[in-house]
Amino acid sequence: MKSCLSLAFAVLFTTTLAAQGSAPKDKEPAKCTVAGQVVQEPGGRPIRKASLQLVPREQEDDTTYTADTDAEGHFKIDNIKPGQYTLSAQHSGFLSAGKHRRGRSLTLDPGQELKDLVLRLQPSAVVTGKILDNDGDPVQGVTVVAHRYTGSRYRNFGLSANTNDLGEYRISNLDPGRYLISANPERQTFQSREVEGNKKPIPYITYYPGATDKAQAVPVDVHAGDEFPANFVLAYGPAFRVRGTVSGIPVDPGLVVVLRAKEAGWLMFPSEAEVKKDGSFEMHNLVPGSYSVLLQTGGSTPEVMQASQTIELKDTDLENLWLTPVPNSEVRGQLRMENGQKIDWANVTVLLASDDDSILGGMRFAGEGETSTQLKQDGSFDMKVVPPGDYHVWVFSGLAALHDSFVKSINAGGKDVVDSGFAVSGGSWFLDVVVSSKGATVEGGVVDDKNQPVADAEVVLIPDANRQRRDLYQSAQTDQHGRFKLRGVNPGGYTGMALEDLEEDFRSPEFLKAHEGVGQTLHVDEGERKSIVLKLATPATN
Repeated sequence: MKSCLSLAFAVLFTTTLAAQGSAPKDKEPAKCTVAGQVVQEPGGRPIRKASLQLVPREQEDDTTYTADTDAEGHFKIDNIKPGQYTLSAQHSGFLSAGKHRRGRSLTLDPGQELKDLVLRLQPSAVVTGKILDNDGDPVQGVTVVAHRYTGSRYRNFGLSANTNDLGEYRISNLDPGRYLISANPERQTFQSREVEGNKKPIPYITYYPGATDKAQAVPVDVHAGDEFPANFVLAYGPAFRVRGTVSGIPVDPGLVVVLRAKEAGWLMFPSEAEVKKDGSFEMHNLVPGSYSVLLQTGGSTPEVMQASQTIELKDTDLENLWLTPVPNSEVRGQLRMENGQKIDWANVTVLLASDDDSILGGMRFAGEGETSTQLKQDGSFDMKVVPPGDYHVWVFSGLAALHDSFVKSINAGGKDVVDSGFAVSGGSWFLDVVVSSKGATVEGGVVDDKNQPVADAEVVLIPDANRQRRDLYQSAQTDQHGRFKLRGVNPGGYTGMALEDLEEDFRSPEFLKAHEGVGQTLHVDEGERKSIVLKLATPATN
């Protein structure tokens, strides 16, 4: 019986696709209507004055349809072109509930009137409190950050707020969940605290309720509509000094050494010191930890270079540090279609995704180098200041002409580096990027344990090999019929997986390890169109 129901779903899916493709091409398709209600979760209370947005997907037309709810929470959007859309609702003080946080995926056939849709919003959570120093006085200018726990780790970034003159802060619009709260003092506020021979304690990054070690922090669980009070006192400790010399670079006016705490990422304000004419520098008020070292030149067009080492501060000052910069690289390139097709590449972006970074690989401080750029109309690009590192190329495009395309090869110095990636550390590189229009299509549906179609499920496609290539991963959300479509899939082996909700980065090693053995294996060839039915993964199988 199970296989018969799955087959019936597949037949229904195929029949629907055929119906979609049978509309006369010489006549404009009939317009569609979407109507429904926005309600509060839990309780179902109507939400008035909510703003609706219906945004097209995979369409050359970028028309966005909007509407507002009435006093009973109802809305109606008329004159919509057929196609695939994402429908979302917004209202101050509310967030989309559960799996609908990214909106609802809809497929509209010509002339379709979709009624009685229900979009659920839940009250957002708030974390609020006061930050004090070790004398009990309020501290102004502290950046307090709520780090969301997603799946297996806390994000290094999050929503934040600064304390006012009373030491008070308020972080709103938080999704329900578990958070780590950190208070990040502005380093510049304490630059004058050290007096020779009389070092005063300085504030460290402090995690709620008062720990300097993240492992000893107490997580905070917030629920919809909560206002959680998180008051705590900044932890203080000894300040350390770093002295050294810069070599291998002209000591021009404005040359500075920048130290950035690796553990805190962008949350920790960098410390910097100007380099003197003899190449020496001196930096004060540093807390223990691991730091990356950058050198920034002066002038109207400053350049940032990484030093050849990181530094570790433990329990003493660091003297006689010798810094040598690692030169940046220039990476130029050209994208072209394998079949010679002419494309306007102006709205296509190429990203050099660092193998050492998170999914946001390439996210750096302003001025630290280029790792992404928009292509010129002819498909060429030029990144003049690329920091040393190991990279894979990732191409982003919203062009309808490239929906079925994939990056087939990347020639660098006579070698195809599309799978292996490439390392840069000075010099100039040229990338010949070949794009094929014969990407595979994986489409189908998601069913639950009763073989019923599941709307708004998250479908992910995970490659069996070359998992460092982030462009091989794909994701989609099922529409109101439980259907999905993934286009431009690279040839190869994959695991298809359907999840009720997806909060974490499905490309991360933590996610892949936690979901080992979940899903359905498949293989696609170039240009192939494959239909599958995925079983929704339940919490017990994750």
